[in-house]
Amino acid sequence: AAARLREAAPAADRKSVRLPRALDGGMHLTRQFKALARITIMFAGAWAGIAGVLAGLRYVTDQDGSLLRVATDMTMYGAVGAISGLVTALILARAEAGRQVEQLPTSRIATWGMIGGATPASLFGLLGLVFGAPADSYLPLMGLGIVSGGLGAVVAAAGSAAAKRGSLEAADTKPRLPAT
Repeated sequence: AAARLREAAPAADRKSVRLPRALDGGMHLTRQFKALARITIMFAGAWAGIAGVLAGLRYVTDQDGSLLRVATDMTMYGAVGAISGLVTALILARAEAGRQVEQLPTSRIATWGMIGGATPASLFGLLGLVFGAPADSYLPLMGLGIVSGGLGAVVAAAGSAAAKRGSLEAADTKPRLPAT
């Protein structure tokens, strides 16, 4: 549709053709997907890093440990982190639409990160209820939810602080005219 609108315009006016917002959202949509991917990767990396440390300690202390188990743990925890990051990014995109990161208090971003961090445990608990898991399997999920929610809050707050610091540094580096 965008190509047809551009073709319909005279050759001299092709650069000045304004597309409807619904058709010209490619740049905006791409930026949103990049932000979503960055937040998801940041969360997955944090969880995988923690898993790597814990599994590495187990590998060093356990006689039967294998590097494959370390990689498996990092992959599993990374997937949980990716779910947390995806939920956090979607909540931020929906609840804070139209606002810049610099306008949001870090505590609110940390709250969204805590909710996103607790989501995998809630999801797994819900699946356990649906498929008839025993009642004693929910206590570890509650612990996982608390730890994961706390980690989600820390990762989201750290990402927010880094983004704000980067925007402050960019604002300070604007060229200034010399005084005459």
